[in-house]
Parts: sequence; C-alpha cells; structure tokens
Amino acid sequence: MRPQTRLAVVLSGRQVYVIGRSLTRKWELRSNTPREGRSAMRMMMQISIPVEAGNKAARTGAFGPSFQKILDGLKPEAAYFTTGASGERGGFIVFDLKDTSHIPAVAEPFFLAFNARVNFFPVMNAQDLANAAPGIEKAVKEHSKAASA
Repeated sequence: MRPQTRLAVVLSGRQVYVIGRSLTRKWELRSNTPREGRSAMRMMMQISIPVEAGNKAARTGAFGPSFQKILDGLKPEAAYFTTGASGERGGFIVFDLKDTSHIPAVAEPFFLAFNARVNFFPVMNAQDLANAAPGIEKAVKEHSKAASA
C-alpha cells in the first residue's frame, strides 16, 4: 500500500493556497457579492477524488495545474477543500451555472483529470433567502392548513 500524499489548504481572503510535498498553488477567487438581476443559478458542486487518482496526479505534477485550469474556467464564488467520508480528497465549489446544459462541461474536466465523483446542489446565500421570504410566506398561507389536517 502506497502512502497517501498529504496536502494542506489555506484560505486567505480571496486566495486559496494548496501546499504539498512538491506542489504549491494559489488560486484567486472572485467576489461573492450578490449581483442584481442575476440570470444564473448559484450551484455548489461537491467533488470527491479517489486517493490513487489524486496521488498519481500529484506525483506527476499534474494535480495543481489541472485543478487551477478547471477553477479558472468556473470562476468560483468560493472553493473549500476537505476530505470525503472515506478519506479521499474532496471539496465544495460554489459557482454560477448559466444553464443546466452546462453541467457536463463543468463535470467532465473533474472526471477526466481526476476520475472524480461530482454532485450538484442549487444553493442560496443569506440575501437570496431574504429575497425568497414573500414566496415562503405565500406557501405557508396556502399550504400550511393542508399539512396540519
């Protein structure tokens, strides 16, 4: 059994640093300020990279450049890196999805570069939730009696 390559991730303001044995990378994240009249949907993508595929990419020096290229294309609002439930490399990336037809274009680079698993979740920030209040109130008025019957 090969030893796992350990990476440290440091988030500093709008910068993400990934530090490993022979890898040090920095990514710049765009502002997470909500935009007026947004037509895209804020998505959170969960990624899980199998240990062997991640180790191979790290050993060959492809991990950092490949990951940076993918993030540059997504222009994420935020990116958080952690381990998955089984100890594999993983993370959460929050970005704007312009159209659901773009899901394959977002997922394929992770599949091809890292044999990763991905899951997509539509998400809201606090301002989005505040903007949803009238719809929530309307749903409560129209449907709460039916649920308690």
